[in-house]
Amino acid sequence: MPKVVSDKVIRYVEGAVLSMLRLRRYLLSRGVDPEEVNERIKKQAIGMLEASGLSKEKIIEILVELKLVVETLIDLVDKSDFRESDELGSTRRYVRRSKSSNSRGGLSDGDTSGCWDY
Repeated sequence: MPKVVSDKVIRYVEGAVLSMLRLRRYLLSRGVDPEEVNERIKKQAIGMLEASGLSKEKIIEILVELKLVVETLIDLVDKSDFRESDELGSTRRYVRRSKSSNSRGGLSDGDTSGCWDY
């Protein structure tokens, strides 16, 4: 019987991605050299992934699933009708309706152009 991975452990792996993104934004906003930022966020993320206790294969499986979900979300946003900003000039955006015929979006391999190279 295969070992069941708890949601808590999966969330830890997903959290490593969000922490990497947030730390990247924070360090860049503080004027840290982009090359140093990349090194620091990679080190931090690898530490979190190692601390999860999962195998390399399971971590990759979770990250690939996350990648497919993000690519699907990007596709949905690209095909949706979004308001650019409100009267106050906010950069927040609101979904009004999706032009996509498949409201779930579907998970499939997609164009990854524009992704970061680490």
